[in-house]
Amino acid sequence: MKIRLIFSFLILIVLSNTILLAQRPIEHQHLQNSYNANALALSHVLTALPSNEPMSIFYNPAQIGSFTNQTQFIGSSSLFSFSPEDNTIRLNGAFVFGWKPSESFPLGLGIAYFSNGYSYEKDSFESNPKPDGSASLTKDPHGRSHAFAIGASYQIVKGIKIQAGFTYKTSVDDQLQLNYTRLNNELYSYAIAESNKQDLTDFGYQVHFPVSNWVPKTWLQLNNTNQQSFSIILGYSKRNIGFKNNPDSWIYLPLQATSTLALAFNYSIFSAEKALFTASFSMESEKEGTELFGSSAVYSDLILLKRLSTAIRVELIETISVSSGYNTKAPNLYQESIGFELAFIGMMQLIHPNISKSNIIYRLHPRFSFATAIPINADLNQIYLNSIQFRYTFM
Repeated sequence: MKIRLIFSFLILIVLSNTILLAQRPIEHQHLQNSYNANALALSHVLTALPSNEPMSIFYNPAQIGSFTNQTQFIGSSSLFSFSPEDNTIRLNGAFVFGWKPSESFPLGLGIAYFSNGYSYEKDSFESNPKPDGSASLTKDPHGRSHAFAIGASYQIVKGIKIQAGFTYKTSVDDQLQLNYTRLNNELYSYAIAESNKQDLTDFGYQVHFPVSNWVPKTWLQLNNTNQQSFSIILGYSKRNIGFKNNPDSWIYLPLQATSTLALAFNYSIFSAEKALFTASFSMESEKEGTELFGSSAVYSDLILLKRLSTAIRVELIETISVSSGYNTKAPNLYQESIGFELAFIGMMQLIHPNISKSNIIYRLHPRFSFATAIPINADLNQIYLNSIQFRYTFM
């Protein structure tokens, strides 16, 4: 049994170094989607979906409230990924500190930092070549954003919980264009560099409705040891507020602030010790615009179930989860995705049910994630992402 377990871990280590095959950079793409395996597995549908992934704050700052149920420190990072076909590197990392003095205290507070970026390291790629040999070559585009976020959760009557958060971030995109022009049979070249720096803000909220707290307990009891719970989460986020578009830019496409409204459903079966089965489903509508709380189309699409992005996640015995999503957001080039996550502490508890809480694996709660996304454009490469996460709970 131990030999098989060690062999399984070795396979995971090999998978964790899976090469990332990715598309050429989209302008400001690091402000639209994070390069995190959990986020990719859910097709970036994380505005309302309950998540233990720190990078979920990228999509809704109110997700910080999910980490304030106890005093703890959580971190996650993408493992080094690289594509030999287009030499694009995608990296991200996030850290959250959540504080709550006691379980009965209604208020929880949290702070977070995350970074998200790409680097296209290929020497150059050709665009618009001319018959006479002149051309423009775009060289080494790269971009990164750094963000700080604060958030809080507050529990009110019957377990209803309100979460809110705010993010301030700085984004930088850099590209170099080399131009080759033929004149009198001589080839001349010149370079133009452009850098785009932006200071942006996000904000969001979530409202958690624990439906189980409003129904008779006898409805929830499955047997002497197991019971079930059901909750509904409403989420909203406004992202990339304050982006300044440059109409004279020859590199960067315009980027508008986006409003996302989402509804999520969470069902679980649990015993006194742990959750045995958890299923979550979310759907969300996203629109561009300057309205602080979104245009009417954001609300009508969600109500009428039109043009929605969706995601589903299933977790067994707090050990392994499988996720899948479908994304309709523009200009996302990848629609369908699938991924899995493995919690090492869950495996350890299955093998050693009486594992000590002082055990290093128990204290760090390591989790490994792997995801892939299927492109709708046949010219693009399929994406593979992997991430690792840990947390430390202050007991």
